Amino acid sequence: MPAGLRIAHRLKSGTWGRIVVLQGQVHFVARTNPVIDVIVSPERAQAIPPDIEHNVQPLGPVRFSIDFFSIPLRTPTS
Repeated sequence: MPAGLRIAHRLKSGTWGRIVVLQGQVHFVARTNPVIDVIVSPERAQAIPPDIEHNVQPLGPVRFSIDFFSIPLRTPTS
């Protein structure tokens, strides 16, 4: 697991993530209002919103992936 996932970081604007756990569990915390503080296991995926500080901690041995989804940002038209 990359060390950068364990410390607070953000996805850029227009990019969403999704944590999918294959085996084991991870602890996911996002500094939203209210705070998202969940244990992610194979039974459920967890969305990661853009521009929100978050971190992921493994809870023992774990296999997981993070999928990224880019949403085109609209630009004002004249």
